[in-house]
Amino acid sequence: RSVNRSFSDLVGQPFQKIIGKPLTDFIQDPNSQAAATMVERGLPRFLERRNWNGVVQIRFRNQNHLYYFDCTAHAMTRGDKVHGITVIARDVTALRTNEARFTELFETLQEGIYVTTPAGAILDVNPALVRMLGYASKEELLAVEVPEIVPDRAERKAVKHEIERDALLQPRELNLLRKDGAPLVCLNT
Repeated sequence: RSVNRSFSDLVGQPFQKIIGKPLTDFIQDPNSQAAATMVERGLPRFLERRNWNGVVQIRFRNQNHLYYFDCTAHAMTRGDKVHGITVIARDVTALRTNEARFTELFETLQEGIYVTTPAGAILDVNPALVRMLGYASKEELLAVEVPEIVPDRAERKAVKHEIERDALLQPRELNLLRKDGAPLVCLNT
């Protein structure tokens, strides 16, 4: 029924060639059965709640490029009946691309990387750190806490204090403990 200029630009068609046509005229759907099944399962919940939020993956018919849109859909009602849907879609393709690049970098760097909570829980590690510390798997290393790999309480306290004060660590030598008990001197940044 209606589109904005951004949608018109994305599909490469003027308003006159868009209005009144089904959305499927503009979107490639390599697996229409899967999409139909997803809509069929989600439609009762949408009709009950009258809104939906989520990220969808779309390939337009006039392009080979894959897009990701963060969407919010609201039911248009007359009385108590839904007669249409309004969708606001924000292009998050660049964000998804950056996330994929970060994930690839995180997984392939030879330097060990870890993410922890202030309380000392290990949230994530890369394969290099798993190898450096001699653990069999990422899951095995995630099951330990920071004090088990940074046994020196004074070192942990100094790092935590610096992060709380500056939100950024200056490079510092840090003694880590491998699974086999051997010390590993690292540059922590």
